[in-house]
Amino acid sequence: MFIDTHCHLVGDYSLAHDLDGIIERAKLANVDKLICATAEPTDFKPAIEIINKYDNVFATIGIHPEHTHEEIND
Repeated sequence: MFIDTHCHLVGDYSLAHDLDGIIERAKLANVDKLICATAEPTDFKPAIEIINKYDNVFATIGIHPEHTHEEIND
């Protein structure tokens, strides 16, 4: 079993356009769990939506220092 401890499924480097494909390819490569990293407040809601959809995806909810001035909504 492998765990991807830092993938960008949301945000500036988002791979969200092909989530189903990414999850499937991860499983085929024996990556059983993925941890979606967030970097700014606008990432939070999409990350939570993804972890609610896929039971093998988890999220870290955090803010990169360059985004600390941004307001958190929702």
